[in-house]
Amino acid sequence: MSKTKRTGVPHYELLYIISNQYTEDEARLIIAKVNDIIVKNGGKITLSEEWGKKRLSYKIKNFSHGYYVLAEFDIEGKILSNV
Repeated sequence: MSKTKRTGVPHYELLYIISNQYTEDEARLIIAKVNDIIVKNGGKITLSEEWGKKRLSYKIKNFSHGYYVLAEFDIEGKILSNV
């Protein structure tokens, strides 16, 4: 459940995994790019947490580790459907 739930604009949580084929610095650039896409489309980021590199439960495309990232943000649903 969201730690930063607010009223009004819909609130969303996004948990994504970045492949460990990227370095930690490259992963940070990807995180910044995702956050930038949200903000440029009228969203407001309320929480962004980097959980670090973790082992996956099972391999995905021969990768067994990935960088986990949690983002919570507020954005209108109709805008989100166009992103």
